[in-house]
Amino acid sequence: MIFGVVFSTNARNKRIENDLQMIKEKLGIVQENRDFNLSDEEIEEELERDALLERESNETGRINTTNELNEQIEKELEEYLELDDKDKDRNK
Repeated sequence: MIFGVVFSTNARNKRIENDLQMIKEKLGIVQENRDFNLSDEEIEEELERDALLERESNETGRINTTNELNEQIEKELEEYLELDDKDKDRNK
């Protein structure tokens, strides 16, 4: 019985994943490759760079935290998507 539940759940997850992929393709969302192939040294350098930038921003009194940067990026993305939707509506 447990095998049946596991098999059923696995099959359902695969169907959902396939449906999501089809939706992404129809919306034109391109999924970047998730394999970044970074070495440990490259990861450490990037983390050190991020920590240094955060320390510098705190020392200079700037408030550019990661959350604020993320909010700014999300806002720009929403504006871009709205412009893209308007362009698509015009072309119909």
